[in-house]
Amino acid sequence: MFIKASGIVLRGEGQDKEGTILYGTGAKQRNLVEIGENADLILDSNSKQMISDLYVPSGSRSFHVEDGSAYHVGEQIIVRRIGNKNWIHEIGMDNIYKRPGGTVTQWSPFNLDFDRVITAIVGNTITVDAPLANAIERQWGGGEIYKYTDHARIQQVGVENMRVESDFDPSTIDIKMDNDTTDPYYADEKHAERFVVFNSVKNGWVREVRGYHLSYSLVQMKRYSKWITVQDSQMYDMISVVTGGRRYVIHQMGQLNLAQRIYTETARHAFTVDSWVPGPNVFLDGEAVKNYNTSEPHHRWSVGGLFDNIKASISILDRAWLGSGHGWAGANYVTWNTQGELTLQRPPTAQNYAIGHVGSKVPGLVPNDYDPRPREDGYWCSCGQHVVINSLYKQQLMERLGRNALSNIKK
Repeated sequence: MFIKASGIVLRGEGQDKEGTILYGTGAKQRNLVEIGENADLILDSNSKQMISDLYVPSGSRSFHVEDGSAYHVGEQIIVRRIGNKNWIHEIGMDNIYKRPGGTVTQWSPFNLDFDRVITAIVGNTITVDAPLANAIERQWGGGEIYKYTDHARIQQVGVENMRVESDFDPSTIDIKMDNDTTDPYYADEKHAERFVVFNSVKNGWVREVRGYHLSYSLVQMKRYSKWITVQDSQMYDMISVVTGGRRYVIHQMGQLNLAQRIYTETARHAFTVDSWVPGPNVFLDGEAVKNYNTSEPHHRWSVGGLFDNIKASISILDRAWLGSGHGWAGANYVTWNTQGELTLQRPPTAQNYAIGHVGSKVPGLVPNDYDPRPREDGYWCSCGQHVVINSLYKQQLMERLGRNALSNIKK
């Protein structure tokens, strides 16, 4: 099913067996609902302006450009943070140890493109609507801005109040679990993979949906998804081989997206963020149980993630040679009043924060005997006791928009 126009809502009449059930029948791997086209943003190369600051701190909303005269309040822009070869060397990602008995792919330079709206211009100082989740430093490549158009990106679209169930072959059983074994489980993979996929979409939502037997995701938000909310939803009884590239219940690849009040069972990476994701993105008031692995930024330097009141095993660390060379998976992340097992390390040139975590503090994959190079611990505060401000997201929302804004995100 494809939604390719703005203003469309796919609405059912309930998540239980007497409500609306969308069946994914047959033995074909596919997404059941795709929203929007796979369309890139169109950058205006003639509008390029270099950021003139030597250093723009993470969390900044204002910065200087060489000439701001061609820009206007209300315009959509890309704020590009460049990461050059010297920066890759500084963070050690050009010298990832090979997977024991295998190979690894060293990192190449890459950019983080923050999708923002101009809210103020004073001379050559530009202010945007949301913070930049990674520092921009001239020594590591600096930054630049572009105007862009997104005519192909649809908006005001949603899926709500229904249940999804995928067919599967119960005769396909396995005991493999990543590099280990576990109790026998259903492992068929010739069936529906994802329920809802947001492609090039802004201002979209999924709410009050319940999934069964999918192999990959309940909701996936791809690169050009922005201002998406997923809330009050559940995922049960995932069916696939328990190995890489499967069971990512809420899969964040876009930016400025929120997933709140999500409950999952039998995931690998229940709440996960992909590679080179500019952020920020938020997981709020969620729980993941019966997990085969951790919730996490999964690989290759996503930035600005928040795990806020999440009950789950969480890892934010150097994943080293895992995958094809996942390396430093997340930077400038915050866990706030989380509960469960937590691994948190500090990447070079950035930081990660654990505030008010209750549960076990788990060592990272490295350093170890094979790769003894030191990794710094992240910043831990009030470990073993939740802090008084219950939710960082809600506190910042209230400070920005007032108490009435909290009512807008309640169930």
